[in-house]
Amino acid sequence: KRNGVLILRLLDKIRKKPKLWTDTLSQLFPRDEETSLNLPPWMCSCVKIGLEIEQNFNDLLDLHLFPDKDNEETCKDIQLRLPLIVRYNVLSVETSPEQYSHFDAIKGMVELNGTALYGPEVSYLNHSCEPNLSRMSIGDVMFFVTNRNISSGDELCF
Repeated sequence: KRNGVLILRLLDKIRKKPKLWTDTLSQLFPRDEETSLNLPPWMCSCVKIGLEIEQNFNDLLDLHLFPDKDNEETCKDIQLRLPLIVRYNVLSVETSPEQYSHFDAIKGMVELNGTALYGPEVSYLNHSCEPNLSRMSIGDVMFFVTNRNISSGDELCF
């Protein structure tokens, strides 16, 4: 459900600033149609949000946000790739210990956690069972700290 909400927010931002797609989001994995078509399709776990996403994709074409000759192709590319970009590049944002003082007895800590889509630089990092980085968040800022010495050419993993 959270990824679906993030997709809706991104579509809203693309409507307001189309260059967000062409300059940033389109650079994230999966970077092309062929790769996207070889990945499992994304389906929203919430029917209501899924229908809203589908409507937003359909509306995007009619807005003519991209040059006429590219508009239809770009909108189809967004519809195919954006859900996969979110799936494969989103990171969780966990509650830090100092936020426990904001505990809600009904909702628990759910409202203090979330997901975020970071720029292309972070999408080049991988997960590992033996990470050499730790990932931390303070508010809406995420940073990485090395856990050990890293040699030039070593892959960065968290």
